Amino acid sequence: FGTAMQAGTHPNPVIGYEADTVGSSRTRNYQGVYVNQTIKTANKLGLARSVANFDLMNAQLNIRKTRAQITSRVKNQYFAVLVAQENLIISDALVRFSNEVYRIQVDKLKGGEATAYEPVQLRAIVVQTRANLIAAENRYISAWKQLAAALSVPDMPPVELAGHSDMLAPEIRYQ
Repeated sequence: FGTAMQAGTHPNPVIGYEADTVGSSRTRNYQGVYVNQTIKTANKLGLARSVANFDLMNAQLNIRKTRAQITSRVKNQYFAVLVAQENLIISDALVRFSNEVYRIQVDKLKGGEATAYEPVQLRAIVVQTRANLIAAENRYISAWKQLAAALSVPDMPPVELAGHSDMLAPEIRYQ
């Protein structure tokens, strides 16, 4: 704001003393006082103030744009954590479910009620669901770190976030 105000003011006068080769050849040589004043005409001060005001408005617009980008990034990362959080819960439930089904099939095999290939088929599903759980844990950690980075708090420990992935975006105030 100060630059815009200063751009429309008249330049200050310059007053000074100047001496050149004083005392050489026992003469006074060149000595003197001077005054210099730049006078701007043809509305140059008004134009300079207008340019500075546009620069000020562009800077204010950039601030608003940056705030909107940061807010959007935080919202996106917040929802990414919520999705990862829900994916982790579902993956954990699938692991527990597949483990229980596999255990039941093994018990049936031991009791003579099932054939050997049935638990073997389920074993592959159990291994796959465990791998999916590990991937879900990694996605959650990654999403959390990205949210912490968007908030400029990289050391923020993971906590369970409020809300769910299909809710409306919360109002986030920049402050």
